[in-house]
This record gives sequence, structure tokens and C-alpha cells, in this order.
Amino acid sequence: MQPKASSSPGVDKACVLLTVVGFVVRERLQLHGIDLPHVWRGIDDYLSELPRGWPLAEAYIRTGSLRCMQYVAFRESKEAEYPSYRMWMVNNVAALAMDRGDVKALEWLAQRYSPDTPARVEDW
Repeated sequence: MQPKASSSPGVDKACVLLTVVGFVVRERLQLHGIDLPHVWRGIDDYLSELPRGWPLAEAYIRTGSLRCMQYVAFRESKEAEYPSYRMWMVNNVAALAMDRGDVKALEWLAQRYSPDTPARVEDW
């Protein structure tokens, strides 16, 4: 079963664009010794089509995009720092990914939220 196609192609394109812009702003400026986190946040706020309040599961439900889910995870709220909330959130997203047969999303979830767990299905 393939992951559900993005319900809004613009959202997925925004995720790709923001990934590229974020990399350039963070990595290239820092390479030259320029640290401007406010510039990154400003660009992020301006370009973002994703609501800041989206939890990880909402991003995955609405777009079916691993890249979008990674982008939302990068901007996680303070609630995501609580172990019980994080476990609940990851379990919900993992269930969605399993329903869709999205092995890449499951591997990413394991790598990001359970770094001590083998991240590849073949290693389980």
C-alpha cells in the first residue's frame, strides 16, 4: 500500500522549499561565521504554509508526506518534550504509517524518537 497522496500539493512543495531555504540560511551563513537565527525564523514564518500548531499526526494525515512530517518535527512545540506526550504522539503516527504501509516513515520515526532501537525493519 502506497502512502496517501498529498491532499494539497502546495503544502508538500512548501516543505521542500523550506527545507532548502533552511539549509542555505543555516548552513551557508554559519559556514561564513554569520549566525542569524532571527533571519531563519523570519523566512520560515514568511514562507510557511503550514500552521505552527499542527502536531506531527496532523501533518501526516493531511499530507501523507514524510518530508512535511520531518519539517513539522523540526518545529515541535514544547509539549513534545514531555515523554508521555511524545510516546502518545509517536504511537499515533506509527499507527497511521503502518495503516498506509509507509516503511520510510516508520524508519524515520524510529531513528528520530527511539535512537537506541534498530531503525531498519530488516534489523528487527
